Amino acid sequence: MPTPLPTRIYPAKVILFGEYTVLLGGSILAVPYPSFAAKWEAGNQNDQRLIDYLNHLITTQIDTLKSDHLLHLKQQAEAGLILQSNLKSGTGLGSSGTLVAAIYDYCKVSDDLKLDSLLKTFVKMESYFHGQSSGIDPLVSYTQSAVLRADDQINLHTDLILPDYTLHDSEIERDTKILVTQFRERLASDPNFASEVAGLRLLNDQIIKGIINQSYDKSLAQNLSNLQFTTFRDFIPESIKALWQEDKASTWKICGAGGGGYFLRLG
Repeated sequence: MPTPLPTRIYPAKVILFGEYTVLLGGSILAVPYPSFAAKWEAGNQNDQRLIDYLNHLITTQIDTLKSDHLLHLKQQAEAGLILQSNLKSGTGLGSSGTLVAAIYDYCKVSDDLKLDSLLKTFVKMESYFHGQSSGIDPLVSYTQSAVLRADDQINLHTDLILPDYTLHDSEIERDTKILVTQFRERLASDPNFASEVAGLRLLNDQIIKGIINQSYDKSLAQNLSNLQFTTFRDFIPESIKALWQEDKASTWKICGAGGGGYFLRLG
């Protein structure tokens, strides 16, 4: 008898601080956002994106996933199973992360995988979508916890006091893989950009440390916002630039890769 599918939800994630600089070894703090979430449901048409991804995982042979469960999941997907979600792709809230978390939850070899091994599995699984993944998105979705990565250590937090924030939808779809590639190319070719990114990494690390120590500094967040507006100007749509400059009562920042999707507004 096949193992029943999990019935729980897989929440979206919000990167509060650390986007892009995490790719260079900086700290990152990401939190679940359950207002957007995904769950397994019977459907009446094939989701070819899901089937193609399962085919990829089957041929990749990741040793922390049960191959028979992947095959069974593919059969169910071909019969109409879908991962129902109110989260659009290309918005920066981790739609691919929810998919990775949901598949892993059903196909995992063990419930007792250590965090570092779990993260490595998620890096392998999600790289299909982004070319290079930190693994943070599916880790947040799967554990439903805030995830802190700092000094090459991963920790889960369920009781952090977080700064107030809201999300603003730019209503523009973006491609994370393309944006990350542009980021890396510019980092390698533009010394001024590389210097500004180093400054962003320092600010992100300081802000995250403050949140963990319950001493969040709004002024550092404003400094980060100002530097992001300059450094990532090409990653911010014109409509968001106008809000960023006009809204003096809030602190704006990119959410994930930028370029489109959601942007984050700190109160």
